[in-house]
Amino acid sequence: MVRGLTRPRRGHGPPSFVTRAEAMSPSERREMIRKDNTDLSLTRQCKLLKISRSSIYYTPVGFDQATIDLMHEIDRIFTKYPFFGSRQIAAYLPQSGFSAGRHRVRRLMGIMGLQAICKGPNTSKKHPQHKIWPYLLRKLSITRPNHVWCSDITYIPVKNGFLYLVAIMDWATRKVLSWRLSNTLDASFCVEALDEAIAKYGKPEIMNTDQGSQYTGADWIKTLTKDDIKISMDGRGRYLDNIFIERLWRSLKQEAVYLHEITDGFQAKRIIDDWIAFYNSERPHTALDKRTPDAAYFEQSETRKAALKFLRKTMKRHGNPNSLVTGRLRSYGAAMKVIGSADKQETGRLFNNRAENSHQPFRRRERAMIRFRRMRTLQKFVSVHSSVHNHFNQERQLYSRENLKLKRAAALAEWRQLGMA
Repeated sequence: MVRGLTRPRRGHGPPSFVTRAEAMSPSERREMIRKDNTDLSLTRQCKLLKISRSSIYYTPVGFDQATIDLMHEIDRIFTKYPFFGSRQIAAYLPQSGFSAGRHRVRRLMGIMGLQAICKGPNTSKKHPQHKIWPYLLRKLSITRPNHVWCSDITYIPVKNGFLYLVAIMDWATRKVLSWRLSNTLDASFCVEALDEAIAKYGKPEIMNTDQGSQYTGADWIKTLTKDDIKISMDGRGRYLDNIFIERLWRSLKQEAVYLHEITDGFQAKRIIDDWIAFYNSERPHTALDKRTPDAAYFEQSETRKAALKFLRKTMKRHGNPNSLVTGRLRSYGAAMKVIGSADKQETGRLFNNRAENSHQPFRRRERAMIRFRRMRTLQKFVSVHSSVHNHFNQERQLYSRENLKLKRAAALAEWRQLGMA
């Protein structure tokens, strides 16, 4: 029986059953099949659910060790040369001691989700029931944390097979917010990674992904729309639309995965966990001015919070201004966008001179203190100060007032002679 549904009579069946079945994925519809149902035959159930009857009896066959080794080598070559297609990889394999035809390489690349970075024919079609959302990042200035997140799935080779890794990354700071490993391409592990990232770091304004079925399915879309997160998807074949996380996969595999012979999922999880912790907190990033992703993410978040607190306190005390002149620090723009006054911000090289000039006394004092902390300046100061201090500062309690004045007058005269010399 199909989830409690009996045979529908003509004109009296559930009107939404076919619609609900079409909205489900093939795997979900196969789970609805009940072989012990006496009211509906298997043929009738498959016809109602619009799936092939042969798919009910099909049992997936795993890969043998030779195929797994070949897939590992294809993945290694593709990571080193991401512009290689199936023809070039098939021609390159004999250099590593492997032999495979172009069609077999293409089939295995499809299983692993590998696609050459080049314009090619449209060999994949979108799911007819899944909506493809537009790409929202074109000409968009992304300068602050939690503005745009991106996500992707990659293939992790292990000794007796392979695993799938999904990661959630902050676009502006390159910080990996969460990740999950799975032995299947089910959408549930992607949703778990997204839920963890939102729970730890809040929600982004935009989430950008590719057009994979995990990201166009109902569970992923429902999680995003529930939190009012805008959905953006890459164009088909547009690898540059999600280039930052694609670059993350290359660094991960070259710096961690391919340096170890991973035997199981536990070892893979430990290696990936260590590398992502190193990537976030220790590995400097050129695009972030040699800072780590953690430093860039939390520094911008804290300055944005401080700017937001300052602006709210000032506007509460003095009212909402017609225009607000600030420096070019990005945190001011992000804070003013939160309070809805982004159109009132004015920036410029000479606009904020009055505020900048008020900082000059502090800047002069800071420069003087920096010079004083240098060893060369400190030694020079101590040598002069000791002679001057001993020359003028007498112990007043040991001298009478008249004698103290005489000694100071003599010291001042001697000091003036030294200055004239």
